[in-house]
Amino acid sequence: MPAIIDPNPKSLQVTTDLGYTYPRGKDMRPGSPLHQRIITEVYARALESHNEMSKRYSSWKLIDESLTAYIDLDTAEENIKDADARKPVSIVVPYTYATLETLLTYFVMAFLDNPIFRYEGTGPEDMLGAIMIEKVIDQNCQRAKVGLNLHTMFRDSFAYGFGVVHPTWVKEWGYKTETVPDGFLSQIWGQFIQTGTKKQRRDVVLYEGNALANIDPYLYLPDPNVSTHEPQKGEFVGWT
Repeated sequence: MPAIIDPNPKSLQVTTDLGYTYPRGKDMRPGSPLHQRIITEVYARALESHNEMSKRYSSWKLIDESLTAYIDLDTAEENIKDADARKPVSIVVPYTYATLETLLTYFVMAFLDNPIFRYEGTGPEDMLGAIMIEKVIDQNCQRAKVGLNLHTMFRDSFAYGFGVVHPTWVKEWGYKTETVPDGFLSQIWGQFIQTGTKKQRRDVVLYEGNALANIDPYLYLPDPNVSTHEPQKGEFVGWT
């Protein structure tokens, strides 16, 4: 049975006006009818998704426990450690944890070889462009360490049945020192007279590019009416 959105859901009240100017004559100031309607609709869908997803939390927590490498000592071994902390005790590695690490090792070797994302043109006129975009995306992946995000996604998919990442755009600002002309503006000649150079520091964009960000499955809010691997077919998708 599909999940049905409550036609009369409870909502949140947000009244803090941030002083924004909204385009196309829309009054979306907090407290306005349009703003309250948007909050009500978003909150209803988030609540419905959470109600469905939370049914899995108890089984996920059992999975988390089985994938924990550290196992508490039993009473007999605790007594041994209390008597002499140098004495060795048994080290337990759960089969599920070992299996997960084996699968992750295979996926890393199979899918994270550079370049991770590969492109090819549809015709001879596209070959150069495909090579260039592949190089750009590869540089973005290395700079943003996308392999770590994909590793986490693989791990979540093995543990919970799905893993979620979302693309984002990062921009890094910093100071850059550059050499600029130094001199004065001549009133006689009506132009700038250079007498030397000087170093000047200014705030610039040092890097910007694509990146990935992981979403905790416990905080993921997909449309429960569509399959988890087809978010584009749902009415909504989000996370907290």
